[in-house]
Amino acid sequence: MYHAHDFISTNHGYLIYKIMHTASFALAKYVNDKQSDWNEKINSMLFANRKSIHLSTKVAPFYLVYGRQARLPVDLALPSGIEENLSEEEP
Repeated sequence: MYHAHDFISTNHGYLIYKIMHTASFALAKYVNDKQSDWNEKINSMLFANRKSIHLSTKVAPFYLVYGRQARLPVDLALPSGIEENLSEEEP
């Protein structure tokens, strides 16, 4: 009988460990005290992770897969070009 760890190199095993550690840490901030609603929160947490720029690749995983930046519904509600206007403003 084969197990998942038979097919995962040490390096990949470390990456999987890091992903699981990050996911559990993020979920712990949002689930209720009984930890019974984690399954309702995981999709949002995974999307946020995929939309975030990762240090190792310097790009977001969403961009690597789809070749474009992820857009949220709020992005559609904002006028076109608002991202450029916001980045040009000084704090």
